[in-house]
Amino acid sequence: WANVFDNHYLNKNTSTGHSGQAFWIQTRVLKEFDYPEIKTLDEYFQILEDYYELYPTMDDGTDIIPYTILCEDWRYFCLEAPPMYLEGYPNDGCCIVNVDDPSNPVVVDYNTCDTAKKFFEKLNEEYNKGIIDPDFDDMTYDEYIEKLSTGCVLGMCDQYWDFAYSIMAPFEYNGLSKIGCDYVPLGLTIDSGMSNQWHSFEETLNVSSGVAITNSCWDPNLAFKFLSDLLEQEIHDLRFWGIEGEDYLVDENGLYYRTDEMRQNWADPSYKADQVCTYGYCPQWLGPSRDGKNMMQPIEQTSEFYASLPGDIADCLKAYGATTYAEMMGSEETELYPWYPMWTWSNNLMNDTDAGVTWQKMAAVKHEFLPKIVKASKFYSEWDMYMKAYEACEPEVFIDAAQAEVEARLALYGG
Repeated sequence: WANVFDNHYLNKNTSTGHSGQAFWIQTRVLKEFDYPEIKTLDEYFQILEDYYELYPTMDDGTDIIPYTILCEDWRYFCLEAPPMYLEGYPNDGCCIVNVDDPSNPVVVDYNTCDTAKKFFEKLNEEYNKGIIDPDFDDMTYDEYIEKLSTGCVLGMCDQYWDFAYSIMAPFEYNGLSKIGCDYVPLGLTIDSGMSNQWHSFEETLNVSSGVAITNSCWDPNLAFKFLSDLLEQEIHDLRFWGIEGEDYLVDENGLYYRTDEMRQNWADPSYKADQVCTYGYCPQWLGPSRDGKNMMQPIEQTSEFYASLPGDIADCLKAYGATTYAEMMGSEETELYPWYPMWTWSNNLMNDTDAGVTWQKMAAVKHEFLPKIVKASKFYSEWDMYMKAYEACEPEVFIDAAQAEVEARLALYGG
């Protein structure tokens, strides 16, 4: 078995984009106020309020939705996960691991921390102001994407991969990019002066997907050779850059580049169906090419990254003095610890363990109460009811198991 994605050749992370979670905001909102620094949750909602006051509708009369929240099924991380990031921690997914003393890490429940209460109180306040989509809690994923595709939503908190690929085409074809509807990520914290770790600069092993050769394969050596050959530089270039002279050119310094026509071809579904085969779910490299000049994939080639950006995003990055999404977010580049990310553990918990049962109970309570807290007419009484229901799940069972897992990984890999 091999992990397919996020493998950087020479272990050098050269990511230009941000595939993870962030508070996203349309570029037109930032442009309207001359690209101000937005670092905290309060500043984020303030600029959404200010823009909405000026422009309550789109040019075609569609009502603006300043902020929406996806909370359908497993995607409710858009609603429940932000306190972990707002507290300044990376995406361990199921908990915070406090490393004030790196030799003695302490697992903390982000669901009950002060930041969680402040976050949901803020959402409640904004909902009662009319800033948050009134239908967010009844919205399916398809309805969410449909709503984003109209350009009427100014902001949301989500993983890039969860929405971006579904709205790129509508934005391009409907001219929404030209009026600044594209989203850029912000790495927010609950208070000013805090560092954030929304963007991960290091690779993590994603055990939830990959490619494998089974023990029933009639010729495993041949199958393995096929997968291995896909990583040969010439073949890898063919997969992701195409044919030299037709899909890309080489300048006098040996750098690969594409013309506008070539970029348009690779964005055209019919051309891709006839001419392109990236073997997208097979082993692949990111990072620097073996020639020491180019990148394994065009998305990380600086010239191609900028050329592929809609104009409003390119202008936005330039205004903030950033060359990548990560730079715009201002995330702290830190060495991640041996237990990171803890979601690789929690995602595989089963009902045959006490921690697994508790984990499911905690999720069920959050699914039930968090949308109601956002919409409550009396926040504190609803929050108290939520805390009582949450504590009845005995979350300490899960937290204790997470602590044991952190200590086990530290002992095994920590040196």
